[in-house]
Amino acid sequence: MTPEFDRDREAALADAQAARAELLSRVGGLSDANLAVGRRGSWTVSGVLRHVIDADWGHGRGIASLREVEPPARAIAEQDEGPGTVEQALALLTVSGQRLFGIVAGVDEEAFYRLRKLGGQEWSVLSFLEGSADHDREHAAQIEALLGR
Repeated sequence: MTPEFDRDREAALADAQAARAELLSRVGGLSDANLAVGRRGSWTVSGVLRHVIDADWGHGRGIASLREVEPPARAIAEQDEGPGTVEQALALLTVSGQRLFGIVAGVDEEAFYRLRKLGGQEWSVLSFLEGSADHDREHAAQIEALLGR
């Protein structure tokens, strides 16, 4: 392992975990009624959170494919709606985040940086982690906008 790999892996993982912690903090400040707030033609807050939870699973599957390991299980069933309570949202986001970050544990340098075409785009473990952090921040801002904050 090179110092660059250690630095990049730790920084990307820390940033993704910090973004998730920020999202969890914002969700923790919501009421159950806030989850039903939406804008015409847009997701409700619950729908946004459902999307984030699903994206964790998708990112985890992508990382697993790059690493050639077993993908994580879904945190929420495909047919289920978004979380109905803040407590449920926090639990699902925590589990989906843990599964996503857990699939990175033990990644070697080659797998971390290797770019491979998945779904029409090139991805690496690094780019999935960076994308996860950006995704959490994007949707935290979307929730704030939906709630007029």
